[in-house]
Amino acid sequence: MYTTTVHGAHDVRFDDLTPVSPGTGEVRIRPAFNGICGSDIHLIENPETSGYVLRHDADGNLAMPVGHEFSGTVEELGEGVTGVSVGDRVAVFPFAYCGECEACTRGMEECCERPTDLPGGLSSSVTVPQRCVFPLPESVDLHLGALVEPMAVAWHAARLAEVTPEDAVVIAGAGPIGLGLFFALRAQGVEKVVISEPSTERREVAEALGAQVVDATASDFSAQVRALVGPGRPTVGFDAAGSAPAFSAVLRLLGLRGRMVVVAIHTREFAFNPTMALLARERSILHTYAYSVADFREVIEAMAQGHYPTDGWVEVRPASELLDAVEDLTAGEGSKILLEI
Repeated sequence: MYTTTVHGAHDVRFDDLTPVSPGTGEVRIRPAFNGICGSDIHLIENPETSGYVLRHDADGNLAMPVGHEFSGTVEELGEGVTGVSVGDRVAVFPFAYCGECEACTRGMEECCERPTDLPGGLSSSVTVPQRCVFPLPESVDLHLGALVEPMAVAWHAARLAEVTPEDAVVIAGAGPIGLGLFFALRAQGVEKVVISEPSTERREVAEALGAQVVDATASDFSAQVRALVGPGRPTVGFDAAGSAPAFSAVLRLLGLRGRMVVVAIHTREFAFNPTMALLARERSILHTYAYSVADFREVIEAMAQGHYPTDGWVEVRPASELLDAVEDLTAGEGSKILLEI
């Protein structure tokens, strides 16, 4: 058995693992699939600037486990566990929220004041608290189960933006989160949705999934978007690209009291004048973070209803190809890669 660990920049190892028997209220899981996230790529390329709270071994050396988008099968139950059985297929909420702080009692587990990190999902075995285990319905397979986490990021953003079927929406970026926003909005009855994306390959994938798409680099970009969502300007914009030009282009498009929602992680600073961008039209900007327990549950329900097709944008590879997959994703090849464990 193994667990995948980052020991330094581009130093990833499959370390030996001894399974941990579950204690009271815990569940041991055999992971099946783990998705590669942009934050995983940052961790592998440069751990010190990744934004993670890094973990170290007993000798003080970096030993950071990899993987937080994963599904698996329950193998063992600790004392007092109810509502889940050995053999159940599950998705895993990847951090243990305390359930007692102000954020948790308000249903904002993503802002928990005392979260506990879990073992990395790119492992042969993980033991987690029962509250982090979400059984999957029969119609949701383990591939989809590994997508619950990233899709919950998008679902959470759509929910906090308070989008209604009357809104007209433009999404910057057709990567996994951008597509997740499209799926979430469609599941919530929003029809006027346009995705802006510079990559021809990603535009084709989004279009095949039923989205209206525009080339973010087109000279008549604004006119194309307005023609698709009109009459009027878009009322809600989502930044799922993490680039200054994409953020600025969508923000300029928004109409009166338009809401700009930042879902992406920006790794570089850029100049921004809020007076010029927001004042005259009373626009607002909201940044979202992760997801709540309610978001996790609602995504699984939406998956069971068939709102999350995977054709054309999800690829499965063996876990041994982790570094090759990271290299391909960094080069802009592909969209979502699941590693089979």
